[in-house]
Amino acid sequence: MIATTTPSPRRRLALSAFALFAAAVLTMLVSLSVAYASVTFIDFAATRTGTGIVVTWSTATEIKTAGFRVLASPAPNVPPRALSGLIPAEGDSFMGSEYRFTDRNGTATTRYFIEVVMLDQSTELIGPLLPLSAAPATRLFLPLVVVGR
Repeated sequence: MIATTTPSPRRRLALSAFALFAAAVLTMLVSLSVAYASVTFIDFAATRTGTGIVVTWSTATEIKTAGFRVLASPAPNVPPRALSGLIPAEGDSFMGSEYRFTDRNGTATTRYFIEVVMLDQSTELIGPLLPLSAAPATRLFLPLVVVGR
């Protein structure tokens, strides 16, 4: 005869908690494999200056990334064209980097894109982004009104 025991409610709860934890870890590993082929952007900006449009971007991580290209489009319905060659990736899976490109012919209506080029030569397009003015924002000074006693 084989003796069997029914797990106590406490043991069943512990097993359920472990099963939920294992499912969460598995889900995280699957999501990491999806994020493994991408770049995490922190910032992407285009600013008008006296020398043209300065396009800057920052990354938090760059996994399997060969580099970046800056693309631009003069109008919404016009496909973007490459402005730069491949800008080599400087980050890695633990630390990103900061990048800068100046478009001397850009205008206030030019739309900018960043093309991420992966090691396997696949690409991902980020954008569009319109340039902001480098001029400081207008300030409004209001008088201080003090009400007497």
